Amino acid sequence: MSEYDHLIVAARQARENAHAPYSNFRVGAALRATSGRIFGGCNVENATYGLTLCAERVAIFKAISEGERGFDAIAVVTDTDALTSPCGACRQLIWEFCGDVPVILSNLCVLVASVSAFAASAVAQQKRDRADLVIVGGTVVTMDAERHILEDGAIAVKGDAIVEVGSRTQIEAKYATSTRIDATGHLVLPGLINGHTHVPMTLLRGLKDDVTLDAWLKNYIFPAEAKNVTEDFVRWGTRLGAAEMIRGGVTTFADMYYFEDAIAEETKAAGMRGILGESWLDFPVPDNKNEAEAIAYTDKFLKRWQGDPLIHAAVAPHSIYLCSQKTLHDVQALALPFNT
Repeated sequence: MSEYDHLIVAARQARENAHAPYSNFRVGAALRATSGRIFGGCNVENATYGLTLCAERVAIFKAISEGERGFDAIAVVTDTDALTSPCGACRQLIWEFCGDVPVILSNLCVLVASVSAFAASAVAQQKRDRADLVIVGGTVVTMDAERHILEDGAIAVKGDAIVEVGSRTQIEAKYATSTRIDATGHLVLPGLINGHTHVPMTLLRGLKDDVTLDAWLKNYIFPAEAKNVTEDFVRWGTRLGAAEMIRGGVTTFADMYYFEDAIAEETKAAGMRGILGESWLDFPVPDNKNEAEAIAYTDKFLKRWQGDPLIHAAVAPHSIYLCSQKTLHDVQALALPFNT
């Protein structure tokens, strides 16, 4: 290990407390006194931007305020790919209070970086792989074949794929990221699956309670749908339903409703997975008034979404009590060529 490794670690830890709502540029610093004490600092922004405090200055002022006067090194950590040197004001303060001490520059991609105080360039040693997101510190429920549960686990994500799951030490040593979620005290588990939805019906919630299914459908739901359900209705209901499911940890759902092509578009826009079935009944419904329209709409729907990574298009006969045997056979014939 480098003699500065512990200083870099302290600066990374200090960076976690950075308050940078305006620039989103989070910086951590760690100043080592000749007494051996280490003082961490992070950048603190405010609406009067000129009064923003850099991480280096926070660390120096903290050390001075606690009586330290001699210093032998300072580390600075940022989340940029290129190493970032202290600004002119901070260099002036470092020179005034610390002298010509080594300034160790590091970032979240660098395991060890050794830099002299005001060198024109820095040499980065070993680099880590870049991840778009790293989740650390939680209890990770893997759902792998052995049902492993990892305490103080971590997950690395690139794009829309989980690239690795492992211990926190393992993942943090291998991956760097500018987006890090500390899940300490929380469960980290695969998304839940909602196995039965008519997702746009979130807009019909509470229409009628405490009646039999037959009465609920024929006396309340079907008349309300005939009067209100349009493609726009379906889109807004899907957006609301998707937001509610995401908030509850649901990432995949199986749906059956009308205008299912619009539901597919909104589901994909939300980043969710859907097994989405276009409804078939033996009477006119909001999107298709007869079987010929239903065949044309459903065939186009199935062809459009075939092979999509998030959307699995399907045909969904409503029920054996609202679909004739002929309708069920017609649905089967339509679905088979698409393996759905």
